[in-house]
Amino acid sequence: MRIYLMGFMSCGKSTLGKILSKSLNMPYVDIDHQIELIYNQPIQEIFLKGEEYFRLCEREALLKTIENYENAIIACGGGTPCFHNNMETIKNTGKSFYIKTQPNTLLQRLSKTHNQRPLFKNLPKEQWLNKIYELLELREPFYKQAHYIIDGEHNTLERILQCLHYDSDFKK
Repeated sequence: MRIYLMGFMSCGKSTLGKILSKSLNMPYVDIDHQIELIYNQPIQEIFLKGEEYFRLCEREALLKTIENYENAIIACGGGTPCFHNNMETIKNTGKSFYIKTQPNTLLQRLSKTHNQRPLFKNLPKEQWLNKIYELLELREPFYKQAHYIIDGEHNTLERILQCLHYDSDFKK
């Protein structure tokens, strides 16, 4: 079973994915890391070629991950579900979790990693919260198609494990 973690950048997908990987004894795969491996370049450099190019690279990384991992915890990039029919692919190949996190929490977390985020790197800090709201408005219709919506503020790991425990399709 593939378990997809999705949500806005800095919602905790990578941190949670690594913990889930250990807890469930399943490999952990980060789509952004897969992109860097496939293209042998950091995300920031790939993104310089344009967002559409990056999204095509992201699609390829998602498909290769599905091809190479029958069972894995997969942390999607913040935009992964929103482009090139990826959400349908995700829903058809595993269980998906939207880690829903409040914009002010995202703002706090982004302040620590904004230089690594192409959509925020050159944006003045006073515009970050507006950008978060703008992107959430575009992305949430995709995120909300996930099998489960989990509160990214409290007891996230426990809630995911609880959902998997009661999910008849999940096989440990």
